[in-house]
Amino acid sequence: MIQLSNGAADDATALQARHAAVGATSLDGAILGFPGVVGTPRCPIVVSGDAPSFAGAAPLLAALGDVQYLGEGIARASGLDNALVFFAMSSVVCYLQGAAIAEASGLPREELAARVPGA
Repeated sequence: MIQLSNGAADDATALQARHAAVGATSLDGAILGFPGVVGTPRCPIVVSGDAPSFAGAAPLLAALGDVQYLGEGIARASGLDNALVFFAMSSVVCYLQGAAIAEASGLPREELAARVPGA
């Protein structure tokens, strides 16, 4: 079973245990790209879990994007996904706070955006 939606590390561990109870193996993963890049090499996908299962599924997963195997620890992919989401959201919040400070100082948001890489 390959699970590629987001969730908590504990969810991945629990799902793996349910699959093991019936003799199945699990892979947990996360699609880290936006929908427009899925199916291209620009779409990062992280996967963790059973190594032999990953070896068998790798060609199928490669059709979705640039697949990176994170190892046997089933919770690794969801942990990385959640860590990256928190980083991205904190960056957005910090940018918005910075924009409010700049605007309160008389600097238009557009001038700030021109000086922030990736904004």
